[in-house]
Amino acid sequence: MSASQLLVGYASATLTVPDPVHLLGQFHMRLNTGVQDDVAAQVMFLGNDADSVIFVSIDTEEIQPYLVTEVQRKVHLRNARIPVESLLLHATHTHGAPSYLRDDHPGLAEAAQFPHPGYVIPSGDSYRAEMTDRLAEAILRAWDNRAPGAMAYGYGYATAGHCRRVCYYREQSGRTGIARNGTCVMYGSTDTAEFSHFENGGGDAMMQVLYTFDRHRTLTGAVICLPCPFQLDESDERTTASFAHEIRETIRSIHPELPVLLLSGAGGDVSPRMLYAKQAEDRRFRLKYAGETAKSSEYFRRRDIAERVGAAFEEILSWASRELDSFPKIRHLREIVPLPARQVSLSEYEYVKTVRAEWERAGEWSADDGSREEVLRHNSTRQSVLNLADEVLRRYERPVVAWDVEVHAIRLGDFACVTVPLELYQDYHYQVQARSPMTQTMVVQMVNDSLGYLSTTRADAGGGYSAGYLNKVSPEGGRILVDRLLALLLRTKADE
Repeated sequence: MSASQLLVGYASATLTVPDPVHLLGQFHMRLNTGVQDDVAAQVMFLGNDADSVIFVSIDTEEIQPYLVTEVQRKVHLRNARIPVESLLLHATHTHGAPSYLRDDHPGLAEAAQFPHPGYVIPSGDSYRAEMTDRLAEAILRAWDNRAPGAMAYGYGYATAGHCRRVCYYREQSGRTGIARNGTCVMYGSTDTAEFSHFENGGGDAMMQVLYTFDRHRTLTGAVICLPCPFQLDESDERTTASFAHEIRETIRSIHPELPVLLLSGAGGDVSPRMLYAKQAEDRRFRLKYAGETAKSSEYFRRRDIAERVGAAFEEILSWASRELDSFPKIRHLREIVPLPARQVSLSEYEYVKTVRAEWERAGEWSADDGSREEVLRHNSTRQSVLNLADEVLRRYERPVVAWDVEVHAIRLGDFACVTVPLELYQDYHYQVQARSPMTQTMVVQMVNDSLGYLSTTRADAGGGYSAGYLNKVSPEGGRILVDRLLALLLRTKADE
């Protein structure tokens, strides 16, 4: 494989809208009451004469295939030279972005599915039209902004994610949504004698960065991959990019206006929140940020993470910039991989039927049953549970053998990136990184689709939300996925 001059192009788009919108990410529907900070999309083109990749990091909760298709169509109509098959649309997984989902989307409740007296809730269709226009425009500008450049890469440490699956000595009662708790509970209490351990041991603190430079060795942009979703302030009722906003601000305080793409690495079993040492953390924030006013309930935690990321960014840059590559070998491979479905057992089927029946009996509330906020919360939560329960019941009644999963493997010199459309447990990214033929490999989740969690065998046995019958792909599928990703990485080196 011959290598030609690297071309680099960046652009961005603001995705905030002033109108009331439904914010994605919770079982109950939230209408934004304002803007805490802007949500945005950052685009980076990397390519040469051989191949290319276009990363699109979007402050949103999930990526649906119809979003990808609409963006590809709009880009192609305006510039057929842009390789739309190279587009990788990634969700940072903030829970504070407007909903672009179709009214008939099968999942959490959409406004057309339940009564919401006292509220006018815009359709996600109208926002999606504007969103895809802005995304397409940013991609076109990134293409037009291409210029000769160089890349460098490295890694450091910036703790963001902590395991959120709490394990106990005995099975726990109760459920989260329609997920039955077992010996593990997502966000379970640790202040109890029943607490045993965190399922994955804690969380990965590795931060990976891909930097780009112009011909004068001036930094022009960067991609940061953190193995953690960008989801603090999940219940806030304001538009927010979560701590992605503080990270960009922190880095730009040193490198003004620098394009920074944030990618969520494998983080299905972690969140940016410690579930222990709460008093110590409160004291840390009280002393560290003395005299400052918090902009949200988790503002200091957001700042704390961003400061660690900013420090790691500079530390990695200090040595990674000693080795620039202006002529990297580039190969971008895409494959549809059938992964075995996670089958729903009879006992799980009967349990979900029971949960569904409870919520069916609860009935829809009218304006006479509570405040408009209470009615909205009840009706939307109820509809979300019914939707998810119906999906699980269908998978038992009409079993699916396998799910077709779109994966990508990108070689950029001795650096590599693989992408999956899942919320991937961290065991799998350790397996890919340990066996990868490349010098450094980042595993990026939630790209070009949203197929839910991919948990491990031990998580499936432990139960709780994010594991078990709620998942479409089985843990066995996880092992197959790792093998296919590694095979693709080997193919990117095959013609050396």
